[in-house]
Amino acid sequence: MATLYKLTDENHQTQYGNLPPVTWGVDVEHTAAGGTPGQFGPNCIYAYDDPRCAVLLTARHKIIDNPVLWSASGDVSSGHCGEVFCTRLQTIAIQELPVYTAQQRAVFALTCALRACDDAVFQAWAADWIAGSGRAADPAAAYVAAVDVAETAAGNAASNPLVVGVAAAKAAETAARAAEASVVISEGLLLVALLEAVRSWAAHAASWSCQATADDDLWVTVLDGLGW
Repeated sequence: MATLYKLTDENHQTQYGNLPPVTWGVDVEHTAAGGTPGQFGPNCIYAYDDPRCAVLLTARHKIIDNPVLWSASGDVSSGHCGEVFCTRLQTIAIQELPVYTAQQRAVFALTCALRACDDAVFQAWAADWIAGSGRAADPAAAYVAAVDVAETAAGNAASNPLVVGVAAAKAAETAARAAEASVVISEGLLLVALLEAVRSWAAHAASWSCQATADDDLWVTVLDGLGW
């Protein structure tokens, strides 16, 4: 049976919406579909088949401060692009946590989106940004503008799957702009909000890129290509 990976908070808990927290630990097992609610709702518990993906993609569902990475095993009912949905999951042991900077998360998002959106302007800008140029003169203003565009693109993609690649590109750009702004904001709640934005938008960009390309190996292929 392949090893799975689960991210919890520092108290070894996960929580979905307003449901009660679920506590994990060494050899702790939970079930879904009529059993204990999992982090993705009462009908399934989500996990990942790669520890890097667990760290980078969990922010699509929830921002976890001080996360703990667990190896796990379970009964997989379905899966999508490295994320698996289980009816039973058992956490086994704490694992070393891969750590990614805001800039790295943005690069991951942009590299995924480059495979999902063939818009020439985006392709050129994203390539420049990854190479170290293409930065905004006013990062904070650029981030605010990018959020508005990304939210609109996400709404369009929800009703029209054909434009999900555009949503991926706009989300990746927003993650990059938030990463830029986090460099010039040195402390305080605004910095915390920017770093959370990087994590969330980067995770959404990668997810929408996977959906647009229909490539279930996309995340791992990109991470391996980046040498992470």
